[in-house]
Amino acid sequence: MKRYFKIVIFLWIILLSKDCISQTIVICHHPALPSYFLIVDKQKQLLYLFGENGNIIKQVPCSTGANTGDKLTEGDERTPEGIYFLTERVKDLSNYELYGGIAYKTNYPNPIDRLFGKNGHGIWLHGRGKKLVPFDTKGCVAVATPVLEGLKKYIHEDMTPILIAEHIEIKDKDPSCLAEINRLRHKVLLWKLAWKDKDVKFFDFYDQHLFARTSHKPFTEFIREKLHYFSIYKWIDIYIPKIFILKGPYYFVVYFYQYFRSPKFQSQGIKRLYWMKIDGDFKIVASEWKEKRLHLKTQYLAYNRERIKSFLLKWKSAWENKDIEKYKKFYDKHAIQDKRKGLASILKYKQRIWSREGMISLEFKDIHISLCKQGFKVEFIQHYKTDKYEDVGEKSLVVYPTGPSFKISSECWRKL
Repeated sequence: MKRYFKIVIFLWIILLSKDCISQTIVICHHPALPSYFLIVDKQKQLLYLFGENGNIIKQVPCSTGANTGDKLTEGDERTPEGIYFLTERVKDLSNYELYGGIAYKTNYPNPIDRLFGKNGHGIWLHGRGKKLVPFDTKGCVAVATPVLEGLKKYIHEDMTPILIAEHIEIKDKDPSCLAEINRLRHKVLLWKLAWKDKDVKFFDFYDQHLFARTSHKPFTEFIREKLHYFSIYKWIDIYIPKIFILKGPYYFVVYFYQYFRSPKFQSQGIKRLYWMKIDGDFKIVASEWKEKRLHLKTQYLAYNRERIKSFLLKWKSAWENKDIEKYKKFYDKHAIQDKRKGLASILKYKQRIWSREGMISLEFKDIHISLCKQGFKVEFIQHYKTDKYEDVGEKSLVVYPTGPSFKISSECWRKL
C-alpha cells in the first residue's frame, strides 16, 4: 500500500508540472538512436529528419495545432507532445487541400498518454494541398506535400518514431545522458535474459501498479499468464537484432524487432517498452506489441550458427580431453545418445570407453545447422580416432538454447 501511494504522488507531480516538463525534449548522440527518426519543434514550427548518431539530414517548415500546449482532450486543437510512431499510411484521403494526398497515422494516444488521461484521436503527419501556414492544424503535423513525398523512403510503418515537443535541444556530447542510456540498455538486456531463462526476477523489471493500469488487468494476472508459459515451454529463445532507445520528457521508449521462439510457439513483430525512472530505478510501465512478418528467421539462424559452432568446439575439446565434468554440462539430463537414454547412462558409457582408450582425436567436417521444432539440428561428418580405433560417420545432434549457450537433447551416429 505504501508503494501504491508513492506511485500516485509520482504521477501527480508529473501532472501538476507537465507544462514545464513537457516543453523540451533533449536529444543526445548515442549508439542506440534509431537509424532514422523525425522530430517536431512546435516552437520553431520545424520538422527535422535525423539519421544515425543524431545527425540532421533534413530540416523543413511544418505546421502544428492552432492552440499551443500539449494535447489533453478531444477537439482542443493542440498537437500532442511525446514519443510516437508512424503506424500506417492513410489510404483514402478525399480532402486534398487539407491533406495534400498523403498522410500517416500516429499511435497517439500512446500508453503514457492514456496513463495520464489524455484522449483524442486522428493525429497524423500529413501533406498540404494549400499554402503551409504555421499553427494551422487541428492537432496534426503538416508539411508541404513534396517534402513528405521525399520523406517516404525513410518511413517504416510501426518503426519510425516521431518526437514532438514544444522545443527540441540537441546535445552532441553529454556524458550524463550517455551514461543514463547505457544503464537503461543494460537493464533491457537483463530483462531479455530473465525472460529467456524463465526467471521470476523477470517481474521485478515492471512497476506493477502502473503496468496494471496501462495493460488494463491486474499485475497478478500478468504473472499468472507468464508463469503458465514458463511451465509449458521447455525453453524460450528471444532474438533482438538491435535495441533502439529514445528519451522523452519524463519517460523512455525502447523498441526493437523481436523473434520469439519456443518448442510450441513462435512469433515475430515489433515490441515497444515504455520505461520510467521511479525511486531512481528504471521500471517498465507499459508495452506495445505489433505482430508482423519480418523475415527474421534467416538472421536468427545466421546469428546462432556461429554460436553453435563455438559450442561444438567446446564440446569436442571436453570429449578429446576426456573431461567428464565439462562433458556432462553439454547435455540435457534427459538426453538420448543412440540407444542410451538419460545423462547418467551416457556418462557411464563414456567413462567405460574412455578408460580403455588412449589419446582421442576428433574432426568435424561439412557442418550443417538448421531449425527444427526441438531447437536446432546439427549435422556433420565425424572422424573419430584413438591409438586403437578409428571410424568415420554421420553425426546428428539436436540442441536447444539455454542461458548463454545450448544443451544437447539427442545425438545419433551412423557409420559411413
